[in-house]
Amino acid sequence: MVTILTVLGCSKEESQLKMYKLTVSSNPTEGGTINPTSGEYEEGTEVTITVTPNSNYEFDKWSGGWSGSESPLTLIMDGDKNLVGNFKLMDSDGDGVTDDIDTCPDTPSGETVDDYGCSINNNVGILYGYEDNEKSLYEVNTNDGSLTKVIELDHNVNWNLVYDGSNNQIIGSSEQNSGGSMVSLIVVDLNSNSVTYPEFQYTSSGQRITDLVIGNN
Repeated sequence: MVTILTVLGCSKEESQLKMYKLTVSSNPTEGGTINPTSGEYEEGTEVTITVTPNSNYEFDKWSGGWSGSESPLTLIMDGDKNLVGNFKLMDSDGDGVTDDIDTCPDTPSGETVDDYGCSINNNVGILYGYEDNEKSLYEVNTNDGSLTKVIELDHNVNWNLVYDGSNNQIIGSSEQNSGGSMVSLIVVDLNSNSVTYPEFQYTSSGQRITDLVIGNN
């Protein structure tokens, strides 16, 4: 009697697990971080990709090996995958000027704005004035009467304020000291809420800048 024993087994190729590569990049690179950005995974592995936008950016969509805007995104590794996570600059008030350069982030809908996102009519309903006791420049909303302090100054402003729309600045004149022996211009930059005092132009007692106008260079 002859007994035949047959041994069944898997080939080397069949027993070896399939591995797939994942590569993920950000566009633009400063738009945010993505995790993971690379890895090698067994076939069938579920991988979750998280997205964290940087300041002033928001996640837009995927491209490359995936389309859609899911965040986070969960994939099943059934092949090599190369994805691109696309970010875009935010425009919170929808005025066409992105938040990273918008100095007027709450512009009402429909208004035409300048390069800084501010209404070209100098924010209709908004005035600027000076409060003497606090040495402060205030924004005055003529619609509801509310006051918002823009900046506190080092010196008193003595006469009229002028708005320079081309540079989004307010210009006034200031006495350096209580004696009034030195008089200077004072320039408030509304883009950065900063103040500068150009070099003193008048040093003789009694000289004053009383009327300011904006002219063409």
